[in-house]
Amino acid sequence: MERLLTIQEAAEKLGVKPNTLYLWVSQKRIPHRKIGRLVRFRECDLEEFVDKNRQPVEEESHEHI
Repeated sequence: MERLLTIQEAAEKLGVKPNTLYLWVSQKRIPHRKIGRLVRFRECDLEEFVDKNRQPVEEESHEHI
């Protein structure tokens, strides 16, 4: 079985504060597991979350005046 990450570990991987992660969990914005009262994350779910929230890059305009 794959090791599940704690709120603190997941927040560090995502570069956000644990309170932000708790907010996303309460809003059901990020995949998570509940084990009793504990909230845990699979690393592959975090990677998928980041990929799904990637913003497209706009190409710069190289117009000459």
